[in-house]
Amino acid sequence: MFEDGLLTLAGVQAGLGCALMREPLIMPYLDKGELVKIFDLPIDDGRDYYLCVRQDSEMTQDGKLLQNWLRREAATV
Repeated sequence: MFEDGLLTLAGVQAGLGCALMREPLIMPYLDKGELVKIFDLPIDDGRDYYLCVRQDSEMTQDGKLLQNWLRREAATV
């Protein structure tokens, strides 16, 4: 877990896992196909976030657990 968005982005690009990121930071990487959205569920806090993983990576079991938890939590908001 990183405290800085750019370090988090570098970690995802290196294949270290997935991350919940703001759209402006990751859009160039999504556009180039370097990162992919794991799911398209908005978080309505006035900002946009995406759970992303490297294009050529398969999500880990921990990543899938995080994805499922986020979906359950977002459904209650």
